[in-house]
Amino acid sequence: DEILEAQDFVAEFRLRYDEHHYVVEYIARIISCIRNSGLIRSDEKKGSGYGPTPRAGEDLLDAAGAYAILHWRERRVKHIVFDDVLRLVYPTVRFKFVLDPRKIAEARELGINSNDDLIKIALANTPIPIGVKNIKAI
Repeated sequence: DEILEAQDFVAEFRLRYDEHHYVVEYIARIISCIRNSGLIRSDEKKGSGYGPTPRAGEDLLDAAGAYAILHWRERRVKHIVFDDVLRLVYPTVRFKFVLDPRKIAEARELGINSNDDLIKIALANTPIPIGVKNIKAI
């Protein structure tokens, strides 16, 4: 019964985009920074790439929401905080893109040896909005 109750609670946990759009935009900027790095493998014939898609951002948002739900009693806050996004960006996004093997030398010059390195650089280039601390959810 508790598991079903928790599943229902998670299913109802949704962000109010109109009031708290900054988390969605923050995550979108992280994903965009990775995609536009020029280091992601692409398939010129198909015109597509192997970079993180908007779905990767949705997955990160869902993971941060689930994490917030699981830990809200400890923190006494019922909303996502930026730390939730930062804590989960690596395990959620690292396997959502493929570095281009033809650009290994260029990537290494930038200090990028793995997907985690590119995520780290994307985070460093995507500051948390000033004055924004929490992302409330309903």
